Amino acid sequence: MKDFFSVEGPLYKFLSRFYELLKLNIMWLVFGGAAECVGGITLCVENDVPMDSSLYAVCFLPLLFIGPATVAAYTVTLRMADEKEGYIGASFLKAYKENFLKGFLLGIITLTAVVAVLLDFWIYGKKQELPFLIVGIFAVVISVSHLLYAYALQARYENTIINTLRNSHSIAFKYFLRTLFTVVIVAVLVVVFLWNTVTWFLGILIGPCTIFYMISSTAMYIFRLIEKDSGE
Repeated sequence: MKDFFSVEGPLYKFLSRFYELLKLNIMWLVFGGAAECVGGITLCVENDVPMDSSLYAVCFLPLLFIGPATVAAYTVTLRMADEKEGYIGASFLKAYKENFLKGFLLGIITLTAVVAVLLDFWIYGKKQELPFLIVGIFAVVISVSHLLYAYALQARYENTIINTLRNSHSIAFKYFLRTLFTVVIVAVLVVVFLWNTVTWFLGILIGPCTIFYMISSTAMYIFRLIEKDSGE
C-alpha cells in the first residue's frame, strides 16, 4: 500500500501524466484556435445572433491554426510515449514554430476531409440513398488511413506533406490489426468523453491530447519497428 502512494507508485504516475496532458491540452486549445472558436460561437449565441449569420463562419476561422498546434502536440505526446517528454511548454512552442507551414497545410487538408465526410452523411440523411452512404464510409476509411499517423509522422520526420500522407496510409494497412485496435480505443474514448456533462467537461480538459497520446503510443511502437528494419 505504501508503494502505491510513493513517487514511483501508479497513483503518482497517473496524476503526473494527467497534469501533463492537461497543460498540453490547454496549449493545444489556445494555439489551435479551438478555444477562440468556441468563445466566438458562445458570444454569438448569448447575443442571439441568427444562425444564418456570417459571424458564425468567422468564428471558425481560428481553426485554421489547428494543424500546427496538433503537430506540436504530437511532438510532445510522442516523447511521452517514449518516456522522454522533457519540458512540455518549451517543446510545444518550438515544434509549433518549426512545423507551422506544413502543419498549417495538414490542418487544411484535415478540415477539408472532415467537412466533406460530414456533408456526405448529411446528404445521405436527407435523401436516404445508398450510394451516399457507401461514398461516406469509403471517405471515412480513406481519410482515417491517410491522417491517423500523419501528424505523428510530421512531428517525428522531415518529409513533404504528400509523402507524409502516403506513409500514413501505408502504415495503416501494413499494421492493420494494430491500427484497427487503436481506432477502436479512440472511438471508445470519444464515446466516454461525450457520455454526459461531467465527461464532456473532462473531455474539454484532456480529451484531444489523451487521444493524441493513445495514437502516439501505437505510432511510436510502429516507428521503432520501421527504424529497426531500416537500420538493418
